[in-house]
Amino acid sequence: MAKRHFASLRFWVLGIAFLLVVTNAPTGRAVADNFDCGTVPERAIKPNRVCDFVVDCANGADEVDCGNCDFDNTTCGWSLGDPGNRKSMRWQRIRVGELDGSPKINPDQTTDGHYMILVREEESKYTTEEAVASSPVIRNTNVFCAISFWCNYANDTSNVTLELEVKGYKMIVWSLLAREPKLAQGIWNLEAVVLGRYRGEVKLNFLGILRDAGYFVIDSIEYNHCRLPQPKNSCEDGFRCANGACIPRRDVCNAEDNCGDDSDELNCGDYKLGCNFDTSFCDWQPVVLSKNDSSFVKWVRSRPEKDLRYGPTRDHTTGLPTGRFLHLRAGNVKGESEIAGPVLQVNGSCAITFFYVIYNGAPSTLTLGARYAKNGSSIKIWDEKEHSGLFKFTKVYKILSPKNPFQVFFKGTHEATNNAAYISIDDVSFTPGCRPYEVGLTTPDSATPSTDATPTKPVGLTTPDSATSSTDATPTKTVALTTPDSATSSTDATPTKTALAKGTIAAITVTVVLILVVVLIIIAFLYQRRSRSREELNQLNETSGEQANQLLSTSPSTDTDQPPNLKVQFTKGEETIRVHRTGTAEHADISSDGAEIPEVHPLVPKQSVV
Repeated sequence: MAKRHFASLRFWVLGIAFLLVVTNAPTGRAVADNFDCGTVPERAIKPNRVCDFVVDCANGADEVDCGNCDFDNTTCGWSLGDPGNRKSMRWQRIRVGELDGSPKINPDQTTDGHYMILVREEESKYTTEEAVASSPVIRNTNVFCAISFWCNYANDTSNVTLELEVKGYKMIVWSLLAREPKLAQGIWNLEAVVLGRYRGEVKLNFLGILRDAGYFVIDSIEYNHCRLPQPKNSCEDGFRCANGACIPRRDVCNAEDNCGDDSDELNCGDYKLGCNFDTSFCDWQPVVLSKNDSSFVKWVRSRPEKDLRYGPTRDHTTGLPTGRFLHLRAGNVKGESEIAGPVLQVNGSCAITFFYVIYNGAPSTLTLGARYAKNGSSIKIWDEKEHSGLFKFTKVYKILSPKNPFQVFFKGTHEATNNAAYISIDDVSFTPGCRPYEVGLTTPDSATPSTDATPTKPVGLTTPDSATSSTDATPTKTVALTTPDSATSSTDATPTKTALAKGTIAAITVTVVLILVVVLIIIAFLYQRRSRSREELNQLNETSGEQANQLLSTSPSTDTDQPPNLKVQFTKGEETIRVHRTGTAEHADISSDGAEIPEVHPLVPKQSVV
């Protein structure tokens, strides 16, 4: 009996102790596998809803200390390592200018506050171990999620990287040494890195090592655009997600979870031409355009790299170092290479979406183009020469609307360099209005585009009826794309060279005959006009002579003040009859340029003193 009472008493004591622990737990901490909001009435949420950029607690406690930090009061959940370990480098939170040689101002140009700094203790002079500053765990990030921070450093022999830790993988997503162009020393620089969409837990680590005297300072860390799309009441022109969110229709079936619940990537049966390059080139075929001895560039399928200077460190499709993508590396000679895509015809709304990275250790260009004929002239649709930045695949969406079958291609160009430079492409997709054209392209002789030279500005691939760019990206000068009549046939059969030659000869013959007929008509008209002019001129000479004789026999009027030397002109059309009176001698001259003279009645005198 005593044992029973003792067991019962122990049960009640343990129960009361547990209740005391629960009721006295710190505000905003995980309790019994849940997160206590610390509100009245009490509310606890599941741990996977903490630091997910959605406020679930009324007091916002679930989104406190999640990584946004100016370091003025605390480290905001960032773990800076063991402060007692002086044999290795470490991150510290210090006052502005507290250490000799450290920056004397904040990014906002104030002199108070704190920041996080990587310092090297004297005892750690020869260490090769990296100092680590780890972020709190964040969850369920949006496709546009990015982290930004201000940094200031001295000593370019040092290196600091930002490591992304997801699902057991660790990937470098930012690097001081890989940064192009290089950051200026001794001033504050604002940096940003796109993290992207991750459903589970995400952690970030700043890794740093100082080889010589110097410092690296970080301040004002902030997450941007990381909250998933929220439900909306209206979605007239967009795509309604299963979770109630609304996204642009162009973001459907593009290998990105734009909805946040993946509902925009579920029903993609009509998107048949997409390729993520994980297992093959799909409908794309690499083409080498130039070679120089044994050194030339070529598009290959590549895995993610460890170092950002040599390639992307994660695949766009998965966001992990497990997939593949198209990759074009630079070499010690100038090189360019094409990779040709499927032959298409437009049936509705046709657009292409792709994701790219350009890393410029040398001048590089990525071009999206199209052609109407095999090995024919190309039309530039879009190009980019600048570093894509953010060390993340950048999305491009372009509308295509030619009336004839066409083939799209990517062309990469690298100048000769000994530095690291590359272009990468992943997740190319076409909307359902882009249909495969099984017949294939025609030869250049029968379907050459209307322009033989690539325009100097990016050209929208438009119909002959429209010269307006069909893209919705940054506005550029556009040129209407027209095709010859020989390439606008509505049939699917490919015209042959023989048929084209016969048609050309017939057209030339008809043109020559028409020209000869016109020439004969003109000659006949001129001959008739010349004969008529001669007959009228003879008649005019006879009439003019009689009028001149009458004038000479008539004495001049006595009320005129004409001088002794006088010329009187009678004008008829373009012919002038001049009567000269010089002293007592008088005579008449008739001059004509031989032109046709219109018939007038009577001859009207026009007097003028010459």
